[in-house]
Amino acid sequence: MSPLPSLLKTVIMLGICVALFIYSRPDPRGRWYVPAALAGAALLLVFAIVPPKLAISGPAERDFTSLNELEGADELNLSTGIKILGFMSLNCGHCKKLTRKLGSMAGEEPPVCLIFSGKPKELERFLRGTNAEYPHLIVSDQDTFYAFIGDAPPRVYLVQDGQEIKHWDEKDFTLDELRRAWHELR
Repeated sequence: MSPLPSLLKTVIMLGICVALFIYSRPDPRGRWYVPAALAGAALLLVFAIVPPKLAISGPAERDFTSLNELEGADELNLSTGIKILGFMSLNCGHCKKLTRKLGSMAGEEPPVCLIFSGKPKELERFLRGTNAEYPHLIVSDQDTFYAFIGDAPPRVYLVQDGQEIKHWDEKDFTLDELRRAWHELR
C-alpha cells in the first residue's frame, strides 16, 4: 500500500477510536451493542475506502510485455527473446549492490534491462559506480512497480518472450545461478 492510502486509513481509524472512547463510557442501561456496531462499521468503512490488495499475481500471471507500453520503454522490447530484468528502487542500498553484480555481466548474453522505481533525478546518482550501462525504465507509479515484484526490491527475473522463467530476490541471487538458469534455456 502506498503512503497516502495508509495515512488515510490511520487517520480514519484514529477518528473512530476517539468516537468509540466517547460512546463506550459505562452505560447504566447496558447498551453494549452501540460501541460494537461502531467498531464493526469502522472496519468496514476503512476497507471500503481503501481496499487492501489481497493477492499478488503469481509467476504464471506476470506478463512483462505490458511494460513495453510505458513511456520510455522503447529500447526494452520485452515481447521477444530472453532477457534479464532487474527491478530496483533508486533509493535502496541493497538494490545498488545487486545492480553492481549485474553490471559485471556487461557484454554477456542475455541482455539486461533495469526497471527502476523512483524519481528520474535520482538515476544518475544510483548508476554512478555500478557499471550498469543497460537499457532502463523508470516506473513512476508505485502500484505498477510493486505489482511485478511483490514485497520489496531488489528482484531479478529471467524472462523469455515476456513471461517469467525464474526470479531471485537479493538473498538468493548469485550470478552463477542466473547463468545456470539461462544456459538451461538455450
